[in-house]
Parts: sequence; structure tokens; C-alpha cells
Amino acid sequence: MYRNYNLYDSLEFELLSESETEIRFRMNAPYAANFGDAGEWYGVSVREFPKVLFLTGEHVADHLGFDMDHEVGSDWIEFTVKTR
Repeated sequence: MYRNYNLYDSLEFELLSESETEIRFRMNAPYAANFGDAGEWYGVSVREFPKVLFLTGEHVADHLGFDMDHEVGSDWIEFTVKTR
């Protein structure tokens, strides 16, 4: 995920904790600047866009044998990835 979102110059990414079975990290919403004042980019809202990204990430994690959750806060999006 870090490599995918690192395409944005404004990415802030922080590893919160890690163990043999779980990793927790957080990031800002580096894609938000693309949506401008109108909050829309090519007909997609700034609220819809991350839903697609997160669902895709969760399906990829599931395919690889992991459980992934996310929580959207005011400034950060926190992720937890666990082994099964």
C-alpha cells in the first residue's frame, strides 16, 4: 500500500505497530488535493474515491490470506492488517 500511495507527493505514512501476526499503520489522504474546492474529480466525489481504494485493498488482502480493516479519522486513515 505504501508504494501505491507513495505516488502522491503529499503522502504522510507512519507505521504504528507490528508483530508476527499484525501490522498497524496510518496515512493521510494524499489524493484529496485532486478534488479541489468542488470535492469532485472526473465525476467522482472525494468521499467515493477512497471507498473504492479501500475495498480494493481489502479484497487483495483477503486473496493473500490477510484481514484488513481501516478507520477514517479527521486527519488520518488507520489500517490494521492481520494474518489468519
